[in-house]
Order: sequence, then structure tokens, then C-alpha cells
Amino acid sequence: MEQALTSEIVWWFVAGSLGVVVAFCVDRLAWRRSKSRKLGDNVISLRRRRKRSGFRARRKPAASRLLTYASGSGALVAIIAISALWPEIRFFVFPEILEGRVTHVRDGDTVEVGGTAVRLSGITCDELGTPLGERAKAVASNLVSGRELSCRLNGETTYDRVVGRCKMADGRDLGRVLIERGVCGRCAGFDKLRIYAGIPATSFRGAAPDYCSWVW
Repeated sequence: MEQALTSEIVWWFVAGSLGVVVAFCVDRLAWRRSKSRKLGDNVISLRRRRKRSGFRARRKPAASRLLTYASGSGALVAIIAISALWPEIRFFVFPEILEGRVTHVRDGDTVEVGGTAVRLSGITCDELGTPLGERAKAVASNLVSGRELSCRLNGETTYDRVVGRCKMADGRDLGRVLIERGVCGRCAGFDKLRIYAGIPATSFRGAAPDYCSWVW
């Protein structure tokens, strides 16, 4: 999942930069309007104008600037939040669908569907060569080898694998079942929507990669 993590960092950087640009443009637009308004006030009008309170006249520029900063900050936060969650939102909004028979189980978190390698998102399993890694592969093979899977893909890739979440023929989520059986664990860094949080599971005692760390 390291390449997917790099992609996510790039999204954060682009979103943050875009948010700063939006906030700056909004602030400049508000400043120009305020300046134009002041120039207009210096022109003698032939019509009788309603006298405004000095208090309101003094307060309006500050309130306008505060609204500008609030709008810019809100836009920045929204863009960053959406960009951070977008890889997972894609599983529900216009996902790519891959359906077919499982032709090979590489390890606990990677299966080949019709020859296409799919990295199960949101879970982490120990590497092959370790006792728990071998057990995870055996459990996954027993569950899906030679059987039909339906996978939702989010458009990301990691090495030669596409990233997805797959359901078995009986409707159960493969990643969820592997977590429930204790052979794989929840990877919070790629489960920010907490799809796999709170699963009643056998305690996972495998390794926890750094990229799986997250604040919730």
C-alpha cells in the first residue's frame, strides 16, 4: 500500500495548495470591493443619501474580512477532508467493478480475480513466510479460491495490484471475514470511513505497518 499512501500525500498537498489559492482570491476580491466602495463614498452624490450609523460603518469592513477568512478557511477544510477521504469515497461513488472467478490467492490480502491482482483495502495481513501470514493465505484460499468475487475498485494501484474491496457470492465482505477470523487486522490508515471498525473479531497479533496508523 506504499504507493497508494504516496498518492494520498500528493492529494493532500494539491488540496491544501488549492485551498490557499481560493482563500487568497476570495480575500483579494473582498478587498477590491471594499476599496471600490470607499472610492464611491468620496464622490458627491446628487441624490440625498440616508445617513448611516458611524458604528455600523466602522464595523462592516471588519465583519466582511472575518466572513472572507471564514469562507476561505471553510473551503480549505472541506477540500482537504474530501481529498483525504476520496480514495474510500470512490468505493461508493462511481466505483470500477471487477467481477470474476478467483484464479489465484497470493497472500491474505491479495487475490487475483480473472487474472487481475486485487489488494484488499482497509486490512493488513502478515507477510508470507511468517506463521500468521501463511495462515491468512490458507484461510483466504479456503474462502474464495476458484469461486466468484465481486470487487469495487477505487482507481488506485499499488505495485501491480489494483485496490478494492470484494464481496463473496454469499454477500459477505472478504476483508471483514478475514478480520473476524483474526488472521488479518484493520488498517485504519486506509479505513478512514471506519467500515471495518468495531468488528467483533479474534484479536489480531500480527504486525502493524506504519501506513496503517491513523487518528481514529
